[in-house]
Amino acid sequence: MAGVNVFSAFVISLITNLVTTGLFVKLLVLDRGSALEFFLIYNIFSFERILENLQVVIAEFINSLKYLKSTEGLMNVPHERGFREVRETQWVEEGRIQFEGFSVKYSDELETVLSGIDVRVARGEKIGVVGRTGSGKSTTLLSLLRILEAHSGRILIDGTDISALDLQSLRAGFNVILQDSFLFTGTVREFEEQSIIRALELCGLWEAVRARNGLATVIEEGGDNFSAGEKQLINISRTLLNPKRIVLIDEATASIDSRTDRLVQRVISEQLSASTIITIAHRIDTILSSDRIIVLDKGKIVELDAPHELLKNPDSHFRKLYEESHTSKRDSNSSRRSSKFLY
Repeated sequence: MAGVNVFSAFVISLITNLVTTGLFVKLLVLDRGSALEFFLIYNIFSFERILENLQVVIAEFINSLKYLKSTEGLMNVPHERGFREVRETQWVEEGRIQFEGFSVKYSDELETVLSGIDVRVARGEKIGVVGRTGSGKSTTLLSLLRILEAHSGRILIDGTDISALDLQSLRAGFNVILQDSFLFTGTVREFEEQSIIRALELCGLWEAVRARNGLATVIEEGGDNFSAGEKQLINISRTLLNPKRIVLIDEATASIDSRTDRLVQRVISEQLSASTIITIAHRIDTILSSDRIIVLDKGKIVELDAPHELLKNPDSHFRKLYEESHTSKRDSNSSRRSSKFLY
């Protein structure tokens, strides 16, 4: 769009100069001295503007060629290994997950991001995954979806090695709720109306949708007419409408206020009680109701136990993360109170 505007300015400038040249020729016939003076003064300024606009147009054209080359490169990207046009959505029957000596790298030249992971997750178990930045939390989810392939070891779901599955079938077997939710253009309506309304009500989103245009509300590209929190709630509502045996949640409540966060946690706990849930935690409080907590540090499991057991140990990694998060929360609240007092 910027290139079009600059080009338009260039064309207008060129037309203006042609008109001015015509006026100069006419003035030249009437008064040669005044015409030469007018011509010199005007063109000193206008020619410089033409050159500037032309320079910008050329720069925009070069950038467009770069974008075109990038697009061509994307069109030639090969399919992910294991991609086939097959979609078996019912292959997960129980939701048992097992990591056996699992390690993964982002590339062969780099160090392992997860190393020697051994853990079994029972059917319907709720697991919270925590750790500091770079500990490998999100990599765990990427590995389950096979966005990253195993360097060594394997992941089994209901006894099936996921590396033997085609990617479409594998990913169709999960509900995935991400921090950065993306919505495609369309309307809110997709299933039976009463089912949708009920799911939106459970997530506290129905009133906001009804105030727009109900189920006929148009979702703009990328969901730009919804806030980050609302987009997450829509994705959670979609999960309630089509629940799977395994639900993967990656910091799903990071953009939601505390009150809505508690509502979402209650909905997930009550409505998805039969599903196996793995939650990559952003707020420690959101996973305190989990059956077990996995604490990662530098790609390794350093702790694995029930949250109340980990909190009882003053030397546990989880206890330290919990205390740090609450200290940070108190400091933030104090800062807000100070700001209100000052202003």
